[in-house]
Amino acid sequence: MNALAVAPKLTSTTQTPPLPPLASPVPDPPTGVSVATVATNQAALDAHQVVSAAQNTFGNNYAGMWVDNSGNPSILHIMVAGSKNAATESTFMSSIPATAQATTQIGYVKYTYSQLEGFKNKLVQYATSHFTISGDTPSSSMIFSIDTIDNAVNVGLSEQDIAFLSPLQALVPSDAIRISWISGSFELTNGPGFESGVGRGTFPPYMAGLEIHNYTPSVSIECTSGFLLEANGVDYGVTAGHCAGPNNFIMGSNTMTQVGTPTGIQSNGSGGDYDVFKLTSYKQPPQGQILAEVINGKGFVDNVIGREADKYQGIGLVVCSAGVTTNAVTCGSIYYAAGATVFYNYTFYGNEACAFFALHPGNSGGPVYVPYPRNEGTAAGVNGGTLPDISLSCYTTIDKVLQGITNHIHKPAYVVDANGNLS
Repeated sequence: MNALAVAPKLTSTTQTPPLPPLASPVPDPPTGVSVATVATNQAALDAHQVVSAAQNTFGNNYAGMWVDNSGNPSILHIMVAGSKNAATESTFMSSIPATAQATTQIGYVKYTYSQLEGFKNKLVQYATSHFTISGDTPSSSMIFSIDTIDNAVNVGLSEQDIAFLSPLQALVPSDAIRISWISGSFELTNGPGFESGVGRGTFPPYMAGLEIHNYTPSVSIECTSGFLLEANGVDYGVTAGHCAGPNNFIMGSNTMTQVGTPTGIQSNGSGGDYDVFKLTSYKQPPQGQILAEVINGKGFVDNVIGREADKYQGIGLVVCSAGVTTNAVTCGSIYYAAGATVFYNYTFYGNEACAFFALHPGNSGGPVYVPYPRNEGTAAGVNGGTLPDISLSCYTTIDKVLQGITNHIHKPAYVVDANGNLS
């Protein structure tokens, strides 16, 4: 990226002001809790209705949401800027389902969500202008995210890159920035377990979780397929942007069946990490499947029941992921919420979310979804990669992928659910 200005060279001896407070820990599900239990608890929150009602009721004072899965039931926290207003709070509570009222809590903070977005954008703009210059680049990953728990912008960076924090601190109010160290190893000790996978080399029909290859006679890059998408009556598949080449077919591994052809709708940078391909003919109508799995020797299918928009992918929400390398479903809590900007290998990736789930080479492009009861889930994103030396995996949100298609063909794009409906 072109630098807007040349920053002074930063060294380990650069003086920094007092460090901002560390970001609060994310409440995780208790040890031993199953995916099914978390799915039931999260579904009971009615987050889609509650968050929409909060935005409508509190308007510009809305300050975000986060999920606490550490108890039973789970709690959805709605954050509001300003002082408590009993009348407005009562209006809000009466507008959400009665079953959700007991699992919804309101907290009052200083900054609105829009203000936090402004602070984050200012930090990212500075970083993109200064931190990619030769000799002045952080040695490890850096993440900028809105922290609704602390009502601040969370800056994640390695301890050895502390000198890069000083100029960032000068850009926003001192109480509007938090820091989390991303060096060393994060371990999700309280998250759900995993379910074994099967049949990922099978095609057709197309579904998320297939083994696919960016294939040429000389090179075959293995990745995982993402959700079934549709725009203007055309069916699309998706994988990670770093998996694809502009002129290569995407092939299924079992019989080298052609799965799809390139569309040129892709990003591997600030627009996210995804590649969209046009699907070939089917032997049967496409289904909104997440992946084939096997429990106790009996096969079944996890179905997509809708889309998890960015505004619902908050801190603490448990998401699950699948890929051909691990051949399993692993789940973990979101640490950096949807809309985060990730700096990795001299590139800034936008509209990311990062959670504690296992990801390995070959899993790239696979589905990330919010688990629901009855082995169903809502499409949340497309796997990108795991940051070095930590178990924190980041993905491009499904909103960003759909927007990429829409921008390219000038028609709305959707996720296809289990009944063939668009969401």
